[in-house]
Amino acid sequence: MENEDRNFYTFFLNQANNVMKANMDFMFKKCKDVLDSCIQLLSDFICIQKWTFPIESKKDEMLDRYLMYPMMMHVVYPNLQFVIIAVLLGAIPQAIYSLRTALEAIGIALYVDNKDEFKSLDLHQKMERKKIIDVRLAGVKESLIKIAQEITSKEQAEEWVNYILDVYSQLSAWIHPIARAHRTRQREREVFPAGLLRAIILTAGKYGVPPSYGLLIPMEYDEVDIEDLNYFKELVELTEISITLLVYIWSRDKDISDKIAIEKFLETLCNKTE
Repeated sequence: MENEDRNFYTFFLNQANNVMKANMDFMFKKCKDVLDSCIQLLSDFICIQKWTFPIESKKDEMLDRYLMYPMMMHVVYPNLQFVIIAVLLGAIPQAIYSLRTALEAIGIALYVDNKDEFKSLDLHQKMERKKIIDVRLAGVKESLIKIAQEITSKEQAEEWVNYILDVYSQLSAWIHPIARAHRTRQREREVFPAGLLRAIILTAGKYGVPPSYGLLIPMEYDEVDIEDLNYFKELVELTEISITLLVYIWSRDKDISDKIAIEKFLETLCNKTE
């Protein structure tokens, strides 16, 4: 019985391994930049972690106080690493879910660490507060704008937070079978129908077959998946800008290793999108 069980699970292990190899070959030939964007996001985030580490004289105090540090280490980094695995498995929705988790983690950490109500609490106290336990990124828009206003104008703060929440909305649309999302185009916000089922139906209508993730996961990519993969790459880039912007806001009043590096990196990311 034990051997039968092992053989059963080995089948799934081998299947996943074969799919990942096939998908890596496919992306290297057809859309290597998609895979590169995932690797780049993880690599850049490692740099962000290094830049935001406390200066030596404040190290113990800051690590005991700020939620941002455990969020980065235990939530964001593992999820950004899994993005690469998920894409190789053909699991685009699961990769997007990990992007969403990472973005929400950074946003909540900014909210908790910088909101006046929670500033004096240590890390343990923050983790026990009901208001913090129940917090959701989409529900703290006004607080995030107020926090951002401490380093910029109200108009700029609103633009930043709207941008971040629009990206979060686009990521969230892939989590639900049927949804709606927001995006900003030339300073105007639009609402559009979205959702996982809608994406599958639209692809099937356009190409005659559903995308790979609408059939089986793990699943090898085909030509019909290239459009979704390119859109996924766009979401990776938008997520990176959003995460960096949140960290930039968070870092302005903190005794961290390199504020200038974060600012320059954010400028570089923004210039790429213009």
